[in-house]
Amino acid sequence: MSKNNELILPTSPADIKKLQGMVEEAARCLQKMDDQREAMKDIFEAIKEDFQIAPKYSRKLSKTYYKNNFHESQAEHQEFESLYELIIGDDN
Repeated sequence: MSKNNELILPTSPADIKKLQGMVEEAARCLQKMDDQREAMKDIFEAIKEDFQIAPKYSRKLSKTYYKNNFHESQAEHQEFESLYELIIGDDN
């Protein structure tokens, strides 16, 4: 794109074909992402049925395990608790 955000369309058949291929590949990636989200939803639902653990917790467990950031997450939550108690109080 140019500096003034004008859309410059490809004109050569080779560029058009290349762009079309890239768009198709991106669409396949989006489909894979949708499929993976659905698979994760099914896993979290199975955890809920088998262990009575709410999906929000199994999702958080999985994400924390994936990012390997338990201690960071724990510290962040403690900071939030302190802030909440200071600003809102712990009576609510």
